[in-house]
Amino acid sequence: MYKREFENLLKAKKIPIASFFYGACEYQNNFLANELLLLLKANSEEKLTLYFDEYTFSTAKNFISQSSLFGDRNILIIKTEKPLPTKEAETLIELCGKNESSYLIYQFFGEDKKALSLTKLFEKSPHALFVRLFKADMNEALNILSQQAHQQGLSIYRYVLQHLYAVHMEDLSLCANEFEKLSLLEKEITINDI
Repeated sequence: MYKREFENLLKAKKIPIASFFYGACEYQNNFLANELLLLLKANSEEKLTLYFDEYTFSTAKNFISQSSLFGDRNILIIKTEKPLPTKEAETLIELCGKNESSYLIYQFFGEDKKALSLTKLFEKSPHALFVRLFKADMNEALNILSQQAHQQGLSIYRYVLQHLYAVHMEDLSLCANEFEKLSLLEKEITINDI
């Protein structure tokens, strides 16, 4: 699935029980996962995040298969550079399908070619989907940065964002991190501020 299709699902409030994000843009990977968490109202839900080497199948399986103590949702977030074994991923997806209050968000930060077997697995399940993320073109990147700047309350023109994007060698994550520093200026941001 393409990013735009996934965004349309989120706008329609159609929440997949298992989502797999991978591709060339780490920033968009994190951004879409956070948008999904906002829609799931993850602040009030039970959530377990397993980062890179913290992942163990038994921990993930136990968390996703149990009912929430407070009747809320169980949200399992896995962030890895190594692909999960196919059988383990399949089991986690199936458990989410059986327990309607469990959700899986799998963020893969490794090479795209290593994710192919998992995309097929997420594609064939009626409860799951995958989103492949490509490096944003200039216009899309500036739109993303503009949206992020607006959310942080920054007043910044598009040509200044373009300069920021070029200075940080077209890395959205670095640009977004700059917004926190720039917000301390409490004024309209200019090229000189960059």
